[in-house]
Amino acid sequence: MAAPIDTLYVGCLRDYGHPELDHAHEFLNVWTGLEEHPRLLARPFFVDAEVAKHGAEGMRSRFADLVRKRVPALLVHVPMTPELDVGLDALADATRRGVATVEFDADSSWRFEGFIRPRLRSYAMFVTTHAQSVARYRAERARVHLSQWAVSPWHRGFAPEAPRPIGVSFVGRPHGDRPAVIHDLRRRGVAVECYGFG
Repeated sequence: MAAPIDTLYVGCLRDYGHPELDHAHEFLNVWTGLEEHPRLLARPFFVDAEVAKHGAEGMRSRFADLVRKRVPALLVHVPMTPELDVGLDALADATRRGVATVEFDADSSWRFEGFIRPRLRSYAMFVTTHAQSVARYRAERARVHLSQWAVSPWHRGFAPEAPRPIGVSFVGRPHGDRPAVIHDLRRRGVAVECYGFG
């Protein structure tokens, strides 16, 4: 059997980095998927917890030291905001040194120009959940993979063959047209159960 792949997860522990909220979606799904994957030896760097302890600059310094001293084979980053960002210099340096750096972007539709575009040369690969943005990454000659949010198959006992007590659900926040879509589905007789802050 092959040796486990040393993997560093970088992202928020709490939803949107707010300590009073529940665990972040990316923690519950991206992190747990990495942590429980049988081929990976995953370790976390929770940016919001680091900022709470050491401040933003202290978090960035600790991250830069970490990726220099214990170089991972794979680094998966789910960036949140500029204030909670680890710094592109350290990421670009890790990429130059051969670390397989991956940025997971869930909001490519609205933050490609201002947030993602300046990051394109710092990572080896990008994952986006927005199909229409794939062409934008490729136009910039960035490696990109189209994916989707999902649930870790190992987390909380998820079993694909188990009966489903909930037929249709929505998990997330009421951004954009989501409330109207849910209302329209319910009006048409679809019993949608909603979960998430707000």
